[in-house]
Amino acid sequence: MRNGLIGLCWAMLLVAALVTKAYAQREPVQNPKLDQLIAAARAEGELDLVAGGGTWGEAEGVKIIQDALNKKYGLNIRIRYAAGPAMPVMTNRVMETHKAGAKSDTDLLVSNARPVNMVLGKGVTRSFAWREAFPYFPADTIEFGGQLIRFVDVFNGITFNTREVTGKERLQRLDDVLNPKWKGRIASTPYASALYFLASNRLLGYEKATAYVRALGRQIGGLIRCGEESRIASGEFLMLAMNCGNYGGEDYARKTGAPVGVTILEDAAVLDSFYFVVPVNSAHPNVATLLVGFLMSKEGQDILSRVVGWSSASVEGTPINREYKEMEKKGVKVVRFTAASWAGEEGQILNRATTEFQKILAGR
Repeated sequence: MRNGLIGLCWAMLLVAALVTKAYAQREPVQNPKLDQLIAAARAEGELDLVAGGGTWGEAEGVKIIQDALNKKYGLNIRIRYAAGPAMPVMTNRVMETHKAGAKSDTDLLVSNARPVNMVLGKGVTRSFAWREAFPYFPADTIEFGGQLIRFVDVFNGITFNTREVTGKERLQRLDDVLNPKWKGRIASTPYASALYFLASNRLLGYEKATAYVRALGRQIGGLIRCGEESRIASGEFLMLAMNCGNYGGEDYARKTGAPVGVTILEDAAVLDSFYFVVPVNSAHPNVATLLVGFLMSKEGQDILSRVVGWSSASVEGTPINREYKEMEKKGVKVVRFTAASWAGEEGQILNRATTEFQKILAGR
């Protein structure tokens, strides 16, 4: 009897210890920096977002993001969204309001790698100790001393009609696009999307890239904008070389069921970048900062992927992270272009190529 009681006591002590340990594991880690940010965001109470519709998934996507942010941090933030111009125009608008001493139209700027350079070194951006508040932030996504957060990476490739371009005609390399059978049935973009990257010395180099774009210019049947996947699906054009990011075709096919696919070329596996910037003249900088922190978490990235088709290659387990690893496993050289790529010597090459290649494609 006595031995049984002793055994029971030991069992109860063991259970109590396990419960205490489990409870301790559930206790949130104290983070004063994050607590201060949440309190400041609660005081602001709202956020203004102005951007192109595809950036945030329209009003429906914004509502999903708003609700997830509020649930995560126990807030009641209202996000007001308004459709705005293209990223370069919006970036310039943030610059203009700052110069005028006015509040920015948008509390959080989304910009791609080329135009985002306009805000650097101009006192326009708000730096923040990102990893102090959000320890999970991948270090490589924090650029220029915390002024820029690289929150999305996209592979630029070929968007094509899956009914007309079949498996036996797989597009694997740049020269596959120049096959005479596709002449007149290919589209490119008026902005020479991603083709300018070929001019980098990390890829073809300027002379070889120019020769390739001239050959492509003789091959295309017209120019279309990114976001016009319906013109590929209809068969008006059989492919777009190159696109603004494979996410566009993937998202369109997923939502519509249209015969649209995308592929990454093995000799031009380009990874482009998009950025978050919190302007110093933001009316609600703390909510904007908190939103950036949330969207860089795996939970936030999953939401972005669902509503827009975007994700970061630096966040473990995201769609683009898995795709990046698959390309590396195949031995494909992935060439990443960031904001820094558009500065210095490489930036001069890319800017020159952008201007020249646009003229070539337009037939000028």
